[in-house]
Amino acid sequence: MLAQEDRDGAGQEAFVPPAYVPATLDLPHALAASGWTDGVLPLIGNDGMDTVIGPLCELFCQAYPGLSFTLSLRGSATAMPALVAGESWFAPMSRDPWTEDTLAYRRARGHDPRALRLGYTGHGPRTSGRTPPAMYVHASNPLAGATLAQLARIFTRGAADGELSTWGQLGLEGAWRARRIHVYGMRDTKYARGLRHRHFAGLPYAARYEALPSREDVIRAVAQDPYGIGAVGWVQAASISDQVRVLALAGEPGRPFETPDLATIASGGYPLKAWVSLFLDLAPGQAVPALLREFGRLALSREGQRIIAARTHEDEGYVPLCERDWREQLRRLG
Repeated sequence: MLAQEDRDGAGQEAFVPPAYVPATLDLPHALAASGWTDGVLPLIGNDGMDTVIGPLCELFCQAYPGLSFTLSLRGSATAMPALVAGESWFAPMSRDPWTEDTLAYRRARGHDPRALRLGYTGHGPRTSGRTPPAMYVHASNPLAGATLAQLARIFTRGAADGELSTWGQLGLEGAWRARRIHVYGMRDTKYARGLRHRHFAGLPYAARYEALPSREDVIRAVAQDPYGIGAVGWVQAASISDQVRVLALAGEPGRPFETPDLATIASGGYPLKAWVSLFLDLAPGQAVPALLREFGRLALSREGQRIIAARTHEDEGYVPLCERDWREQLRRLG
């Protein structure tokens, strides 16, 4: 019989990884190969991950008693600068780096940082935490869902298949058919820039895209506009207005439309999912050093994934990896 921690947050039977068995390492040699001369490993990054990174470090020190950690978890914005400066063993983040951070890292290193995914960040809508990146429409909007390709044609200009500018082009009839789509989002920095680079082929936002100062402003704009659609990340929309809803999405045509509810996030199927990650300062093709690989193995083990699962119903809403994504991350560790 499965223990409660071996069920996902929706109560379904969850994938259970193998328990962690530490490899036998020559610790001084393994430390040197990781780029550190003593057993004190600094970690700088996301503040919300303290309840994950702290317990993982404790377990790792039990497996390798000669080690200790210094944690400075003050926000994801501190992670990439510390990694590129050689001040952090790896960079824990609950989102991917902003485009500006990746470009700065690439200029310094000549390549992008390598990501090891440990879980997913956020699920919703829910009353106890913020919903991860999503598209919002007015509560009266009858549209069942949209694909990422359709969103690219709504939000940006230059798509090969042309722009989508009316609700009728998405299949709505009657009074909706001829109405223009009013597009809202954040200013083209950080989240908004990352969204179009990751999901919209880096295309520039369309002229009709109205950039607003805050997530709350995007939600309010859609709440007041039946013909609006807004792109925003990590917001508790219900605390702002009850006149919006999350639009279900599909990564590809023919796939079911899904919202970022817990069951969908746990399946790895939500197209705009955000990740709980460790970013590694490794060049393409470079093997993961043995000590760093062991930390990754611990984080992906039964013990590590249970630490993440214990945070599912907290504010950050971390969710363990599905089996498919887990196997891919283990493969990347080598």
